[in-house]
Amino acid sequence: MKTFKQLINEVMSSTGGGVAGMHQTVEPTDGLPQIAGREADRLKISPRKRKQKLPEMFAGCPVFTVSSDDYYKCMHGRMRYERWNKKLNMEDFGNQDIRSYAHQNPGQAVIVKDATHGTMSYFIPPAKKEHTLDEGGFTVPGYDQDAELERNLPRWKKEADARTRKQMNAAMKAIKKKATPKKKK
Repeated sequence: MKTFKQLINEVMSSTGGGVAGMHQTVEPTDGLPQIAGREADRLKISPRKRKQKLPEMFAGCPVFTVSSDDYYKCMHGRMRYERWNKKLNMEDFGNQDIRSYAHQNPGQAVIVKDATHGTMSYFIPPAKKEHTLDEGGFTVPGYDQDAELERNLPRWKKEADARTRKQMNAAMKAIKKKATPKKKK
């Protein structure tokens, strides 16, 4: 059995320093020179990094595999500000990964995949982009081509009909001129 002094000596040497209020120094036994911060090198304790598994990708979006029950709940997607636990079982670590990915990448689309059948659906659909028209290197925000067409189509039809009637009248006059015989004097 160890004595109290041996126990204190062992605790102090394993932590690389003293316990607060004990004022004891421990000499290293590895022969390295005393430099500030060297104790951390001797301990050889590296921080444990969590391995982040990259999800499967489809159409530029990450695909997360979920159980069939969860898939059928989130088949129609998730509304903004809707509680996560209404669509997913948040006790499952895989579902927590979906939530953390969505929080870290706002506005990005997320696809869920059924574990049994392999069917996929957008859980968070891609963001809708504003219609823009490119004119010589700059864009016109809010330009809606369909609305412009709908608004101007009746006027364009009237103008086209008027041009056609004008051309037809000129052609009819020319045909009548050729068809009528010249009167002899």
